[in-house]
Amino acid sequence: MQARPVPANIHNMCAHYETPEQIEKSRIWDYLPPNPIAFGAPVKKDAFPTDRGPFVKIQQDSGELSWEQGRFGLVPHWTKLDDLKKAGRGTYNARTETVHEKPSFRTAWKFRNWCIIPAAAIYEPSYETGRPVPWRIARADGEPLAIAGIRWGWKHPETGEIIESYSMLTINADDHPLMRRFHPPDDEKRMVVMLEDGQHEAWLHATHDEARTFFAQYPAENLIATAAPRPVRERPAMARPKGKVEIAGDEAGKGGAVQQGSLLLDE
Repeated sequence: MQARPVPANIHNMCAHYETPEQIEKSRIWDYLPPNPIAFGAPVKKDAFPTDRGPFVKIQQDSGELSWEQGRFGLVPHWTKLDDLKKAGRGTYNARTETVHEKPSFRTAWKFRNWCIIPAAAIYEPSYETGRPVPWRIARADGEPLAIAGIRWGWKHPETGEIIESYSMLTINADDHPLMRRFHPPDDEKRMVVMLEDGQHEAWLHATHDEARTFFAQYPAENLIATAAPRPVRERPAMARPKGKVEIAGDEAGKGGAVQQGSLLLDE
């Protein structure tokens, strides 16, 4: 099967993440029961913009938390039917600094449509060898990342079907010991908002003012990054390095698995 084209700006933000394997077997968070529908086909292990994946939201009718399945990349309410197929390709991330005012996101923000996206890992490119090398970033303890997001349910104008979609919220990471080491050297460094354990329900019920208190950098020492095989739909420029690649830190045990070091390449 021929892979569909990946957007040209896919290296600029988090556009590839890995869904947790646990979701197909059991619950991954104790406060929610498993939901086979949310985690069934066509959810894949590697998720890219417009792919489908699971997320957690508050049910408007009951106020209860539940799993849903939706498209990675928010589909705005004003999306035309003819544009539905490509909708979401440029809205998979939402900057927290402007999410309240951007046309694609401001309605979801207004209605406090918060969600949580579970991820076994996210993938970002490092340029420390002079070329983009994809790296897998995950929690050091092996638990799934809980990524804060916003969602919208787009209503099909002909069938009335509600098509759920979501975007990951991002913050500046210029000074983050780990995440500042990804993306092109001259680009602003960004990272997704990762919730701490115990913050999930508070985030989903947050007011607008309370929501902004969650927009903080996840501790680097609780993350680990490793060189990753090339994703199936990755751009050809994202070449794998030759030989063994590792990151060495100047301060062992601090700032995450790759703090303040440089990529070492054995040709």
